[in-house]
Parts: sequence; C-alpha cells; structure tokens
Amino acid sequence: MGFARGLLTAVLARSCAGLFFELKAESAGPPECFKVTPGKDHSVHGSYEADGPSEGLVVKLTTASGKELFRNVNPSGKFTVEVTEEAPHSLCFSSSVEESQMVSFNFHVDEHGDGTHHDKDQMDYVTKEHTDKVEELVAKLEAKASDILDQQQYAMVREAVHRETAESTNARVMWWTFAEVAVLISLAFFQVSYLRNHFEQKQVV
Repeated sequence: MGFARGLLTAVLARSCAGLFFELKAESAGPPECFKVTPGKDHSVHGSYEADGPSEGLVVKLTTASGKELFRNVNPSGKFTVEVTEEAPHSLCFSSSVEESQMVSFNFHVDEHGDGTHHDKDQMDYVTKEHTDKVEELVAKLEAKASDILDQQQYAMVREAVHRETAESTNARVMWWTFAEVAVLISLAFFQVSYLRNHFEQKQVV
C-alpha cells in the first residue's frame, strides 16, 4: 500500500485527480493520506464518498505545520479551502467503523483562487478599456469548466467503485451456486449408491 500511496501522491501533485482506494477498519492501521502542494492564494476544492457495509469517515485537510483547514465526519461531502501559504498540504482519511470501505474522491487546485485573483501585471492589463468584461467572462467560463470536469471525474470514480462492488458480489454468488451444484451432485450420487446397495442386498436374501 505504501507504493500505491506514493503513486497517488505523485498524481495529486498535478492540478486535479479523481481516485478511489480501500480504507481499512478503524483498528487496522493509520489514516490514508495524500499530499498536494498548492501555491499561495490558490484554492483547494474536493469531494469524497464512502461505500461499504457500514460507512464512517473522518476527513482532514492540514498544512505542513499541522494546521487543520478542514475536518468532517460525514461519509460523503465537499470542501473548498483558500490556501494562505505555499507548502505541502495533506488530505487524510481515517475510518470510524470496524469494516473496510471503498472511498472515492477528487482533489482540485484552482490556481486563480475564487476566480478574482490575478497578478499585478495582469490587473494592469485588464483595466484597459473594453477588456474588463471579457476578462470577467473568461474567468467565469474557466470556473464553470473546472466544476464540470470535477463532477465528471467524481461520477466516473463513483461508477468504478460501484462496478467493482457489483462484480465482487456477482463472483461470490457464482461460487455459492457452484457449491450448491456440487452438494446436489454428491447427494444424488449418494442416493443412487445407497439404493443400488439396498436392492442388491435384497436380491441376495
């Protein structure tokens, strides 16, 4: 799991990622954490959902210094956090139940914060006549496009989790059916052998 966690951390170093993983029971080990390094004045957006026989999560987003920016104990949710320092941030999931569960989530870093933050040179440029409305429209379109991308990735991850659960259930049902067939065949063989021996003994008598 350590290698997989490292690989997921590398993926999260990019601007956006949709992932899912198996979260062990509360007593089975430490929380699962994933890191990303946003810049100052960026914003971090995310959503998550647990799926299992029983569901219970504790979700935290913390800075490198241990400052807690977000915490939630619901099995699903969304968050948006404004970043005030350029440093590694950790998104950690821990279980609050004694059964394994699948957790799906996506993690998106918006480099423009809420869509109104730009550097000084860009602000000087967009204050020119007839360009401020165009800039505002572009920012809104970019925010909408990012939101649509997040929702699509979230839906894809959820579908993958549910498909894996369904395939696992179907496999268990199939093996149970094979076991029933084997028992019925064994029982039929036993009955045939028993009746054959019974009639053979009667003929001898």
